Amino acid sequence: MPGVAPWWKSPFRCTCTEFGHCLVFLLTQINKWQDSAIRTVQDRTRELPSFLGEIIHRIPLAAPPTALLLRFSHRQGGFMLLADKVVVVTGGGRGIGAALADQAAAAGARAVVVADIDLAVARATAQRVGLRGTAVEAVRADVGSPADLDELARRTREMFGFVDVFFSNAGIAAGAGIDATARQWARAWSINVMSHVNAARIVLPSMLERDSGAFVITASAAGLLNIPGDAPYAVTKGAAVALAEWLALTHGGRGVQISVLCPLGVRTDMLVDALNAGHETARAVVASGPVLEADEVARCAIEGVAEGRFLILPQAQTATAYAEKAADPEGWLARHRRATAVPAS
Repeated sequence: MPGVAPWWKSPFRCTCTEFGHCLVFLLTQINKWQDSAIRTVQDRTRELPSFLGEIIHRIPLAAPPTALLLRFSHRQGGFMLLADKVVVVTGGGRGIGAALADQAAAAGARAVVVADIDLAVARATAQRVGLRGTAVEAVRADVGSPADLDELARRTREMFGFVDVFFSNAGIAAGAGIDATARQWARAWSINVMSHVNAARIVLPSMLERDSGAFVITASAAGLLNIPGDAPYAVTKGAAVALAEWLALTHGGRGVQISVLCPLGVRTDMLVDALNAGHETARAVVASGPVLEADEVARCAIEGVAEGRFLILPQAQTATAYAEKAADPEGWLARHRRATAVPAS
């Protein structure tokens, strides 16, 4: 239009982050056919010889500003908004998982799939989430079963399309030390580690193909700092953090955001029941820092995903303790041994 400056010469001034967030918010309100069209173009360029596809993606004017911004918004280290996304949450019936499902809906997710081994609690959570006006579905899934995870992904695709954001959240405690039974060790490994491995195997390929997505593992501060008492829990949460790091190193620069959520104390049934039973691990958790509500942790997780953070720490004490441990492992161990020592009778 005569007399109107083009958008790239606008006199409006703001930071790059503010500008990007404003544009993404506006663009997610545009008709959904745009996203489909962009993906179609990306699919077609993959069919070209690799050097031609690379040339096309490097030409700024080869795609409208909408497409360019959406491509940037999915990059590791950029920002990944949940608006108009398909979100899956495992362990979604209770605690952090239920809060994640609710906060994802509040963030504008197009659809939320609540997966839990207990279908009744998954349905109850889905009903609450649905009150926000978001499409929602409850699915029974034992994350220790690769077949159940595969079925979860298949049903999600049939109902809503490909998974955009996967919160691999389900986890268990064993409540035993090194003398935990072989069954307890195997179950902790299956739920706290292999469920993330199998979920990544199933959902990451389509995310990488679409150059878009986020995969978030709920580990624990115990994965960074260890914890007295529950050996299977501490060991497997440490492995979950290591897996997230491997995924981020391997896939983080390929259009998929990898994050790991490491809360300290969270007021969930798991912690409350352990406290009531007098478990050493639960007492240590409560003594180590503030106990947050599940909603607070979920909001922190959603913000971390939106900001493209790998390590999401809801409690500041975790970051401080982690730095102290890295700086002086022997001193850190000595201090914590004294703190957890059992008084002589």
